[in-house]
Amino acid sequence: MFAGAWGVGGRLCGGRLMSEGESVDGEQLVYRHFPLGGPWSEERLAELCAVVGAASRSMIYATWHHAAESVPDASSADVVVGRLQTAVERLGDVCAHLSDRYHQFTVDPALRHDRLGERFESMTEQQLRTAAGSAAYMAVTDLGGASRQLHSAAQKLDAAHQQISHLYQDLDEDEDEVAEEAAVEAGGEVQAPGLEAGAGPAADTAGDGGVERRDRGRRR
Repeated sequence: MFAGAWGVGGRLCGGRLMSEGESVDGEQLVYRHFPLGGPWSEERLAELCAVVGAASRSMIYATWHHAAESVPDASSADVVVGRLQTAVERLGDVCAHLSDRYHQFTVDPALRHDRLGERFESMTEQQLRTAAGSAAYMAVTDLGGASRQLHSAAQKLDAAHQQISHLYQDLDEDEDEVAEEAAVEAGGEVQAPGLEAGAGPAADTAGDGGVERRDRGRRR
């Protein structure tokens, strides 16, 4: 269903080529093709996993070859890391659910092993049944471990998100402010804006001018 939806050199949305500046609601795009209430099948779940894999590959390119565009300044990844944390946490939930499902298979009397591998060739049916249960149990353990590691990674991403949310670069400093800071660092006196020789102190009509100046260049 999603085959060819994302291509090199362009983006397609619902079979339509998107313009460069056009945005897309990723959640609605996925829910339109994969509603939460189903219908679900083995094939549809595999298709959805392929979508997640393709999206992850696009993110690799966005943060590698195009990092200067996708993360132009220190504050621009605030939303990105927050959403990435949510995605990783949800993948941890997926692994936990799969672990629960395979735990059900461990006691399924119809479960069999495919006999692949030399050590299985001489096994009896009962031995193969035991081997199948052991393989399912190992899957339960590994999926559970993956779930815990993903949730741990999500916690680290949340911590990183909290740090990034406080960062910004003062990219809009004007020349007067730069000169003022240079003079202060050099130990010179700085003449207040609007204060001429012999004149009284100028009124601060901007209120909290320091805060206003500091926040003006903040990008969010």
